[in-house]
Amino acid sequence: SVLNWSFRDPKNVASLPEVYPNGFRPRLTIKEDDYEIAAGFRGETAGWAWDVSSNYGTDITDWENSNGLNASLGPASPTFFEVGRLISSEWVNALDVTKGYELESAGDLQVSFGLQHRLEKYEVEEGDEASWAAGDYERVPGTPLPPGAQATPGFRPDDAGELERTNLSAYGELGWAPTEALFLDVALRYEDFDDAAGDQLIYKVNGRYEVSDWLAFRASYNTGFRAPTLAQQGYSSTTSQFRDLDGDGENELLLLKNLPVDSAAAQALGSKPLTPETSKNASFGFTLTPLSNLSVTVDAYQIDVDDRIAVTTTFSPADTRLSADGVTTIGQQIQAILVANGLSSEISGQYYTNAIDTRTKGIDIVATYRLGTDFGDFAFNAGYNKNETEIRSIVDNPPELVALGDIELFDRSKQGSLTDSIPDSKITLGVGWDYEKFSANIRGTRFGEYTVLNATNPSADYDVDPAWIADIELGYALTDAFSIFAGANNVFNEYPQEINPPGATNGSNMYNTFAPFGFTGGNWYVRGAYKW
Repeated sequence: SVLNWSFRDPKNVASLPEVYPNGFRPRLTIKEDDYEIAAGFRGETAGWAWDVSSNYGTDITDWENSNGLNASLGPASPTFFEVGRLISSEWVNALDVTKGYELESAGDLQVSFGLQHRLEKYEVEEGDEASWAAGDYERVPGTPLPPGAQATPGFRPDDAGELERTNLSAYGELGWAPTEALFLDVALRYEDFDDAAGDQLIYKVNGRYEVSDWLAFRASYNTGFRAPTLAQQGYSSTTSQFRDLDGDGENELLLLKNLPVDSAAAQALGSKPLTPETSKNASFGFTLTPLSNLSVTVDAYQIDVDDRIAVTTTFSPADTRLSADGVTTIGQQIQAILVANGLSSEISGQYYTNAIDTRTKGIDIVATYRLGTDFGDFAFNAGYNKNETEIRSIVDNPPELVALGDIELFDRSKQGSLTDSIPDSKITLGVGWDYEKFSANIRGTRFGEYTVLNATNPSADYDVDPAWIADIELGYALTDAFSIFAGANNVFNEYPQEINPPGATNGSNMYNTFAPFGFTGGNWYVRGAYKW
């Protein structure tokens, strides 16, 4: 994928007209290689059907900054940078066993159980030195130029790292149909991780009752468990800028970091090992099939998530607000905390933590109508979702930050990203068509209104109006195994609502960046699919 960053005006002192006399626009290119291999075999022993499988996958992304510049290195700066590499891999081995029983005058019983082993790895590799280096080139004496490759600086050596963990799990499930109209199901699953995620037992209970051939009710209740990802635990990145942090008139290099939770800096600022998010999910609904080719489902649900993982507010030595003592600034107290822990006073950072309990209530409605004609088979579908999320509680500030005063671990903007800054509803309308070797799909999606909250100033909040997005795809089967497709996402090139006038120098910062369909407009594609 390619992202062209904002244009750098040639009049900007950091643009270095010796390198780019007409200005420049840095480009981030992410080259991704994704590999997966799976193998398995299945059989039956004494009436028990079993399936053994092994699956290995890895995803490698190389980040490159081209048409770029590290102004702090002066006119000799490279214009191409290796930003770094992210590598994720997973190896899963599983055994699944099931057997059905016909109970005398008590219906049918399905017994299932299984085991799973999963090995996960995550790695951040540093970029080349020029991509993150802070040089000493100055165009105006005493005014250093921005360090690192502009727009996308590289991963520093202290950002690089590797994490690995193993997970073992086991499950058991009973599905019972005492009559043709009633089905009941109960399941247990135990997970055990060899890191701070620990272990957890979760369960599920659900049932379905058919009142008639065209009406059925269903309900479920389950607990959930989501371990923190290795990326949440170990991802680290750094940008930097020169700032006068101690008021002596000299600029220091301020490092703005996403901190791994187990790093010394994050621990000094109150981080704790991440633990799993847990949830309780209840739902109730019904299905309708008034016609053989028409189906409608309606489900209401409530989801409580505890210990939700979120990223904190940024803790910066440049923060000029008064601290708890009413004399020093929050920035000075942050510096004191860092120095007391043997760290540089020039670190600004944020980290992931278990911090928020939320409750989401909503309703889902889906309708599908199928129609066969002499001109092909049509499938019409419509969907509606409406939900609302509220924050039930937020963790107290860690004791390490008492000296900072009454700061918000999660400011209004971060809280709003979980509650207000999400469309309050979603409508989807689509039609699919198949005729001999031809196929087509057209989909329209309406995202409802929402409000984006400012971090500190309620008067800077803004409302976003609903928006429609259209997608289309055409396909042709060249053979029974190989098909080609051409399509467009956001075919009418819809952009988010404009919230600011275009920037005077490069036209940036004009769009709402919370839009669920992005802010880069539409895109076209061609793809192929092979099956065997």
